[in-house]
Amino acid sequence: MILTCGAVSRSFLHETMPIITTLRIDKSAQMNIAVASRFRDVTDIHINSLLKEDILDEGSPDETRVIDIDAETKLRFVPFISRFGALERVYFGGKNQRGENVEGFSSADAYFFEEGDMYPYEASWDAMK
Repeated sequence: MILTCGAVSRSFLHETMPIITTLRIDKSAQMNIAVASRFRDVTDIHINSLLKEDILDEGSPDETRVIDIDAETKLRFVPFISRFGALERVYFGGKNQRGENVEGFSSADAYFFEEGDMYPYEASWDAMK
C-alpha cells in the first residue's frame, strides 16, 4: 500500500517517504522496483513472502510442516533490495496458513529442500549458534 501511494501522491512522496525507515513486504507483488528508489531512508526490510508454510494433518500425531520457497519472491527480491542505498538489514520470512509470521525456522531432519535439491545442515541463524 505504501509503495503504491508513493507512486501516485506528490505530498506523500515529499512529506512521508523521508521518515519511513522500515518496510514490511507480505506479497511478492509489493516489491515494485520503479517505486523502491523513492524510499531513500529505508534501513530495514522485512520480506515476509519468501517462505510458505503448509501444515499437513494438523493436530494429529502425523502432523508435518512443509516449508516452500515462493518462486515469485525469489525472482524479485534481489533487484528490489538493490534499489535501497541506505539499506542495512534484510529479514526473510514468510506466512503460515493462519497468516502468522514464520521467521527463523530449522528443519527437524537438518535438511533443506529447494526444487528437488537437498542442502544438508541449512537452518536458521539461531539454530547454528
